[in-house]
Amino acid sequence: MSNKKRKNKYIRKKDKSKANTTVTLHKRSEFESKSNANAKENAKPERLYKPKSIGEAIVVYTCIAILTVFPFIMIVICVGLAIYTAITDVDRTAPAGKRQSNVATFGETIYLKKVDDDSYRIVTEKDDYDREFEWNKKAHSYCDKHSYNYIWYDKDSKEWMYWIYTISDDYSIYGWMKYDENGWTIQTKDGWKKLPEKHNRERLWYIIGG
Repeated sequence: MSNKKRKNKYIRKKDKSKANTTVTLHKRSEFESKSNANAKENAKPERLYKPKSIGEAIVVYTCIAILTVFPFIMIVICVGLAIYTAITDVDRTAPAGKRQSNVATFGETIYLKKVDDDSYRIVTEKDDYDREFEWNKKAHSYCDKHSYNYIWYDKDSKEWMYWIYTISDDYSIYGWMKYDENGWTIQTKDGWKKLPEKHNRERLWYIIGG
């Protein structure tokens, strides 16, 4: 074999070796790039804020807990109040006998004007009034939306009946009250009884006339 052919063969081998080395380096570089990218993706993100002390950490995590837990508690409370209102509205449809509608006599709305600390009289919408009660078909009585008090007029006995929040609701589906010269009486499962002294009478009031 001539020297020229040997030289050309040597050059081809050298070029091929360089090419293989280049491909290997390229693959290694590509593999390292992918590894670095995966490492960055899997790396845990650094916290935006790191508490500098235990006391500061307690304050930070307490604030986070309040911001996340408090809204949930409020939702639970609101749902509970909605359920309670729905249940008590159903309870107020009974008993006090079979109640007739008062709308034909007093209209859809009753307006009350304060006479003294514990009594009111019925006035018209054009008058200066202090309280407003609207007829509630579900409860078969008039309702004050602000205080959740209910009133109903018994045409047979010619007496006003009162359902006062925080007192009447202690008596389950009963709790209607009425007032006369002898004071307050309340309807219980055992019938009408004198209102026990344990109840705060500051919330009680009655309507003059009927």
